[in-house]
Amino acid sequence: MSLGVRPIHDQVFLRQRFDQEKYNGILIRPEEFRLRTFEGDVLAVGPGKLRKGSDSERLPMDVKVGDRVIYAKYKGSNVDAAASKTVKEDLLVVHEDDILAVYE
Repeated sequence: MSLGVRPIHDQVFLRQRFDQEKYNGILIRPEEFRLRTFEGDVLAVGPGKLRKGSDSERLPMDVKVGDRVIYAKYKGSNVDAAASKTVKEDLLVVHEDDILAVYE
């Protein structure tokens, strides 16, 4: 799937996952927000950070498209769906360092 935009360096585009049964169409109370898991599906990954002291050698990324991940709370930036002509939902862009775990 082409997003119409691509991440650079160690950026990762995520589709946020929500418990649809619990959060669909309702307001989330602060205590529920605090307890929820911050999960997402990886839609795109950048080529990786440049290795220190190198102009062309990149560090490999630990995540790949299709991975389901847990990311750090209060991290990332929302990307409005209007930025891409092919994606109809808002995305989250995070640094790879903000991803805490990958589901196996």
